[in-house]
Amino acid sequence: MTRVEDLTWRQAGGAYYAETNGKIVALLYWYGLEAHFLHGPGDEAVEPSQSGWFIVMVDEPDDHRSVPGPAPGEHEQLADLAEATRTALDVATRVVIGCLDAARS
Repeated sequence: MTRVEDLTWRQAGGAYYAETNGKIVALLYWYGLEAHFLHGPGDEAVEPSQSGWFIVMVDEPDDHRSVPGPAPGEHEQLADLAEATRTALDVATRVVIGCLDAARS
């Protein structure tokens, strides 16, 4: 069973990646109207309904899971941006742990 303390988040540009046992296991990113930390093929327009935090497990690269969390607004104070990111990372931690434990079952 994976524990919260077994997972470490690191920043890579505008995205975050989770490590456990020296291996990268997941990537968390914001995809929205204000900022596109990762681009898909082409530069298609983003609809507001598509905006949000997403997580991708390394062993499931085609499955982008939505992660509930506040949007990191373009003109927010740095403290607000940090809080939005912290909230998304907390939720993402639980998603990653669930995925890792399910894969081991």
